[in-house]
Parts: sequence; structure tokens; C-alpha cells
Amino acid sequence: MNAQISFLEGTFTLIHVPLKTYPHLLQPIIRTLLPQTQSLKGSITPPDRERDGLTTDDQHSFLNVSVTPLECSIVCHSSWAANVFDPVIKALPKDVAKTISVSTDEYLVISVISAALVAHGFQLAQNDPNYKFKGHENPTVAPPQVTSSVSELQTRTFDLLRKNSVVPYMQEDLHLVQCSGREISHLNQEFSHHSSRRLGNGNSRPSWLDHVDTKLYTAMVSAFVSQPKFLSVTLAKEEPPSLLLDKSLLDIFGDSLVGDTEGELMPIFLDLSGLSYEATGIVCGVAGKLVADMETQGSSELSYLSTARAGAVILSTEQAARALTILKPMLEN
Repeated sequence: MNAQISFLEGTFTLIHVPLKTYPHLLQPIIRTLLPQTQSLKGSITPPDRERDGLTTDDQHSFLNVSVTPLECSIVCHSSWAANVFDPVIKALPKDVAKTISVSTDEYLVISVISAALVAHGFQLAQNDPNYKFKGHENPTVAPPQVTSSVSELQTRTFDLLRKNSVVPYMQEDLHLVQCSGREISHLNQEFSHHSSRRLGNGNSRPSWLDHVDTKLYTAMVSAFVSQPKFLSVTLAKEEPPSLLLDKSLLDIFGDSLVGDTEGELMPIFLDLSGLSYEATGIVCGVAGKLVADMETQGSSELSYLSTARAGAVILSTEQAARALTILKPMLEN
């Protein structure tokens, strides 16, 4: 398998928002989803756009906004966390603001591009001998014990989940579909065609709207405003938007989505609210263990979603029930 692996420029922040607090953060969420440079202080020239996690055509290099039955989670460039979310959080009543968690650590995002990715989990952490973090280090603090094998990492993962009484579960009435927006190259052809035919208004300044599907973005805003049961949107550089959503939301999006809208996926949820931010991504190890165990049954196709304080393993309806019977005994005390 050939894959292109690279680090995205800049650092990123995780934000956890309880569902009851979600309406208070809706404005900065929508403001971030629609990335006008005016949303950030001093973002006028292309170098500033790069600093703030935007491409030269004002697209996010990476953004994930997820609303699940457990939480709302945002992964955004640290500039957006500081300049868009922090002022709103600080203006909230103290009892509301304290329910929101913003990671004190900043994170890197790894881009993995391959036509045939295999569902194997991996972890890249500061205690990995092959990982060098260019930041502050305290030489007086001994490094934590290094995990020597995938098997040992999985053992520690499940020990941690059992210690914190994490119980996997499904919601029988929740069915998901995985879709995406249309290819950017296709959109550019459409926009060029329409631009050549329309009459100008004397203002030829380019806008980020020239490079996105406005129908799709309107639908995404409408869906987030409705406080959906499940909606995860990922925006990445040079890729069409990727959506994992409650199937009941499809009517909002009309024909702006492509993909298998007839299939049904079911999530197995893991509530990680009792764990620290350092456990972010632990669902990757759970998914990897499920892949290995389900391969013996001739079926192991799955995906997973890791949010700030929760995780979900996504499978077909038939596979989800089977996976839950495998997973529950592993997490029993």
C-alpha cells in the first residue's frame, strides 16, 4: 500500500461542548464553518491566512465539527480557538463557561492519503522514541514508560477503559450514512461556467464562496442549527467536505451530497468523559482490536470517529451487533 503522509501546518485545539451548552456556541461554530478572513484578527494577507490555518482561497486546512449523542466536539486551528471561540466562552456566565473544555495542549494533524487505506490503528505520542516534538521540554522529568508493542498498547488501552467503567452501547434508533460533497475540480468547472455567463456588478474581488458548493454549506448550517442527533463534518485541504450524519438529515441536504445514501451504519459509542484529554484517540486502539477479532469471522470493515471526550466505532447494522458482543466482555470488570 502506497500512502502519502505529511503534517499539516500549524497547531490545532480540541474543544468539548456539553450538549446543553451547545446553543451558546452555535454562533462561533457557524462563524468557523464559514471561514471569512474577517473572523480573525489581522487576517488580510496570504501569509496571515496560512498562519491562521486557511489556504490562499480561504479554505480550512483542517476542521472537524461533530455533534453526537454524547457531546459537541470541535477540532480547529489554534488561531480560531483563540480568536473566535475564547471570546465567546469568556463572555458566558461562569456556571456555563466552566462546562466547556478547551485543550491546554496544542495538537498536530497528520494527513494520510491513499487509494487503499487498511483499517489499522496507530498512535503517535510524545513518549514514542520515533517522535520529536519541537517545543518546550523539561529535562528534569523522566519520560513515561514507552509502549514496546501494539499488543501491549491494546492491553493498556482496555485496562484504562475498564478502570474508568467505560461501557460500549448502541442507540437502536440511530442510523448513519457516510457521504461527501462534490469534487472540488467539478465545482470549479461549474463556477467558471456560471461566472462567464453572469453580468458583473463592478466588483471582481474573489471570495471563498467561488470555491465551495453554497447549497451544501447552506444545508450544513441548517443541520447544525437544528441541533442534530448526529452530524460530523470534516473539511480538509484540497478535499471535498466529508460528512457522517444521521440518515434522517438527508432531506436537508437534497442532491448536494454524493455517496451511498441507501446504506445504513450504526455507531457503537464510548463515553470517555471520565478520561483526560491525553486519552483522545483511544478509540483508534479499540477499532484496531475489533478489526483483528472480526477478521476471523470473515468481516472487518469498519471506521471510527474520535471526538474530544467520546468515541464511536462505525459499522454496518449487521456487523455492529456482532462487534458489540465481542467488545462488551473485553470491557467487563
